[in-house]
Amino acid sequence: MAAQPAMVHRLARVIRERTGHQLAGDVEAAKIALSDAAHVAMALPYVDDGLVIQLSRAAFERATRGETEKIAASIHACLNQAGVPASAITTLFLTGGTSAIPSVRAACQASVPHARLVEGDRFGSVGLGLTIHAGVRANG
Repeated sequence: MAAQPAMVHRLARVIRERTGHQLAGDVEAAKIALSDAAHVAMALPYVDDGLVIQLSRAAFERATRGETEKIAASIHACLNQAGVPASAITTLFLTGGTSAIPSVRAACQASVPHARLVEGDRFGSVGLGLTIHAGVRANG
């Protein structure tokens, strides 16, 4: 009695064949690919035979606009709490995979427009920073 029974069958297949983690991984890979490409095709034959979904960066950015706005708002709140004007920030260090998303990158840069961009290792610098911090705490 579902409005879209084919979608229910797809979900049931993912559950029955236990491919939810594979689906999550493919979604993450598509997100990463959309950081470098305007369009990506995501093949999902384990969801439905022959299923290929065409994705666009523009649609992804529309879908994540609220989260991007929250990141920019957090930057502004941090600056306000610190009593530091955005114009005083000279360097913006970008790290983590999310900073590779063009709309997130643009929102961060617009928040501190005079800062030069410095990039860390997208996949390793967060873990490295946490490791260094843990070492400081353990020895402090």
